[in-house]
Amino acid sequence: MSKDSHKKSKYRHIKHKVKKRLYKFSFFRNMHKNKAYKRVVVAIFVLMLLLVGFLIFKSQADFNKYDVSTYITGSEDFDLEDYEYDSNIVNVLLIGIDSKGAMSTSATFGDQARADNIELISFNTHDKTVKILPISRDTMTDIMQYSASGYEMGRIKTHLGFAFTYGNGGNESSMNVCDAVSNLLYGTNVYRYVTTNIDSIGYANDLIGGVTVEVPNNDLARKYSFMTKGNKVKLDDSNVADFLRFRLNTDGSNNGRMERQVAFLQAYVQKLETMSHDDYVSMWNKLSSDTSKIKTNMDKKMFMSLIGNLKEYTYDPDRDNLKIIGENDVEDGYDVFYPDQDALKQLVIDNYFRRK
Repeated sequence: MSKDSHKKSKYRHIKHKVKKRLYKFSFFRNMHKNKAYKRVVVAIFVLMLLLVGFLIFKSQADFNKYDVSTYITGSEDFDLEDYEYDSNIVNVLLIGIDSKGAMSTSATFGDQARADNIELISFNTHDKTVKILPISRDTMTDIMQYSASGYEMGRIKTHLGFAFTYGNGGNESSMNVCDAVSNLLYGTNVYRYVTTNIDSIGYANDLIGGVTVEVPNNDLARKYSFMTKGNKVKLDDSNVADFLRFRLNTDGSNNGRMERQVAFLQAYVQKLETMSHDDYVSMWNKLSSDTSKIKTNMDKKMFMSLIGNLKEYTYDPDRDNLKIIGENDVEDGYDVFYPDQDALKQLVIDNYFRRK
C-alpha cells in the first residue's frame, strides 16, 4: 500500500467514525428535514475533515521521526533517545481465523471468529532480508473493544486472538489485530494484513502448487505415520489443514502448532522465490477475483513490489525466524502466554527500529 493510499484509508476511516459520532445527536439525524441545518452541518463537517487531513499529513511527514521512548519505558538497559522506527521495513500481518465458509463482513461488531494464528512478515527494503515473527494467539495483551454498533469501548487485557472477535469480521477485525500487534511491539508499524480462514488453507497452498515442509515435531505422528520430526512432506488438501491447525490436548500445545505454522510459512516463502513474474501476476488475479477466501488491504502495486521482487531478498531460517520468549501458563482453564517484556523490547529494537 502506498503512502498516499494509506492516507486515503486513514481519511475514510476517520470520516466514518466522525459521522457515527455526529449521528448520535438528533440535530444531525434530522438534518435532512431542514435545509439550513444541513448546510450548517456540512460546513462544520468539511472544516473538521480539513483539520483531520492536515493532522494526517503532518503525521505522515513525521513518519521517520518516531521516538521509541514513546512506547518503551521502565528499563535502564535501553538508551531510548538513540532510536527511531526503521522506515525501510514493510510489515505484513498474516491472520488465520477459526471459521469456515466464505469470509464476510457483519453489520454488527463482536461475536466474530477468533484469530487462530498470527505471524508478522517483515521485508527490509534496504538490506533485502525477510523476517518472520510468529505471535501466539494466547498472548495476553491490550486490545480494543467495540460496542455492537462499532464504537470504541477502551482497551482490555486479554488473549491477542480476541482482537479479531471484537470487530465486524471484515477490515475492522483485521485492523484491530494489526493495532493490537503494533501495541504489543511498542509501536512497530503494522497496518497491512492478509487474512485467511480454515477453508482458505487448501486454496492458499494450491495457489503456488503446494509446499514441501520439514516436519518440526511429532504432534501429528499418530494420525499421519509419515509426519515425524525431520521428515520432508509435500502438503496437499488431505493434510495441510491439520498441519497448520492441529494441537495436542495438553497445556501449552499451541507452541507445537506454531512450530508447524512457521515451517509452512518458511517453505511458502522459499517456494515463492522460485516462481516467475507471470506466476505472481496470476496469483494476484486469483486473489482479487474471489475475496471470500483471502482478504487483504494491499493493492496490486504493493503486492507486486513485495512478492514480485522476492528474488532480490534473502531469507535464512536460522537468522530470520524470530521468537518472542516468555512464560506459558493456564488461567481459568485457558492457555495464556506472557511475553518477557525486557526480551521483547530488545527484539523490537534489534529488528524494527534503528539508531538515529
